[in-house]
Amino acid sequence: MIPRLVLDASVVLTWFLNATEEQSRYAEVVAALIERDATTCVVPGLWHIEVGAQLLKRRSAGELSRVKLNDAIAKLDRLTIETHHVAYDAREIVKLGQRYQLAGYDAVYFDLAARFGLPIAAIDAGIRTACENFGVELISAEKLSS
Repeated sequence: MIPRLVLDASVVLTWFLNATEEQSRYAEVVAALIERDATTCVVPGLWHIEVGAQLLKRRSAGELSRVKLNDAIAKLDRLTIETHHVAYDAREIVKLGQRYQLAGYDAVYFDLAARFGLPIAAIDAGIRTACENFGVELISAEKLSS
């Protein structure tokens, strides 16, 4: 049972947008885990901005119908979300990014998982590598499927 995990926006967006078969499989395994265990999704404040902005962008581009957008919002509303508003300044983002060899947004998600000792669900290759290198647990589709 996984009561809490850090949920990267990449996983959530894969639920609603086109992705590779491997990415979609992983995202669906994470969704099933969250539902099965009633898992609390721990996210940084920027998660809401990232997810909302991408859904709006895809809707504007015609890649997401109004019905699918409404379905996505309804699915998001069913998640139990714990938002952490950590005030990172530019210097801290650069420092974290360099330490973990991650882009700015990814460094924030990874730092949240590292700070709280939580597993992270992420599709991003950089976060996956950082998990291996810095001892943060990555939610693995293979482990959950077996």
